[in-house]
Amino acid sequence: MNSASLIRKRVRRRQARSAVGQLAARLGSLVVRRQAAPLIPLAPFDDL
Repeated sequence: MNSASLIRKRVRRRQARSAVGQLAARLGSLVVRRQAAPLIPLAPFDDL
């Protein structure tokens, strides 16, 4: 029982980390795009 609960906790932590990483990557790409195309500020949000 304890080992199973520990595994579940680890999996949840991994999923949370990956979700945070994906969000960070998206925000980073948005910032880069906005810097590259300052004349079109709304363009980066079309992909979301």
